[in-house]
Order: sequence, then C-alpha cells, then structure tokens
Amino acid sequence: MIRAYATGNGTLRGLGKVLAANVYGWWLRVNVIHDVTADTIAIYIDGNLVATGNGPNGDHCFKYGVYGTLRAASAYTQWRNVKFFRMQPRDRPKWN
Repeated sequence: MIRAYATGNGTLRGLGKVLAANVYGWWLRVNVIHDVTADTIAIYIDGNLVATGNGPNGDHCFKYGVYGTLRAASAYTQWRNVKFFRMQPRDRPKWN
C-alpha cells in the first residue's frame, strides 16, 4: 500500500520506505509492478525504482484514492491516465 502523509510537504510511503517527499502540488508518475507468481512488488516514482519487496499474502485488490483520513479535516487526490496491465506468466520480467 502506498500512503500519503502531510509531513515533508507531502510524503509518499510504501513498503516501509519513503518513496517521495515534497510532493504537494506536483504530478508524479507512479508505477507499481506486482508479480503475484514471484510474490514481488516494485514501485517506481517518475521512472525511478524506489522500493522493492514481497507482495501481500492471500486475496487482494488494486485500488487508488483517498482512504484512512480520519484525522484530517480534508483530503484530496487526483489521478489521470490510469492503466492496468496483465502479463502472461511467460512474459514475466526476471527479478534479480
């Protein structure tokens, strides 16, 4: 899960790491590659690999939006050009 925080003028965190800081007011390209078969996740911000890790266990869904804002007066996010791709197992990239 990638979450946004108010600290650092807007910070994105995921896989236990800071993915990007000072993001308020900026468009970012976020790519997530989740290889369910290999149980790996890779997160890219603006084309740069920023985090890798293991995927979640069990069933999961891929969604985006504003969630968990119970302590904030308001929350706002914008998304554009969202695309989902599904690769066949034979097409999977090789992980190091």
